[in-house]
Amino acid sequence: MTDWASASPRFGEKATLTADTRYHVNGTPDGRKVTVWQVSVPVDPAREAVSFTTSPTPNLKIFTLSARA
Repeated sequence: MTDWASASPRFGEKATLTADTRYHVNGTPDGRKVTVWQVSVPVDPAREAVSFTTSPTPNLKIFTLSARA
């Protein structure tokens, strides 16, 4: 998954949400544009998905997980 402060996706993701800047803990903007990326993960429709496991990446955040038929 591409870093949210990257200028463009590195792994084929789509931009879901963008912001003109991010903010330091003291509330001041740093001027760096950020993006929340979306990735689709295909599953076998003939099987029931019962879990979702990511790699052991400590800074990876999953904000939403949804399913559609």
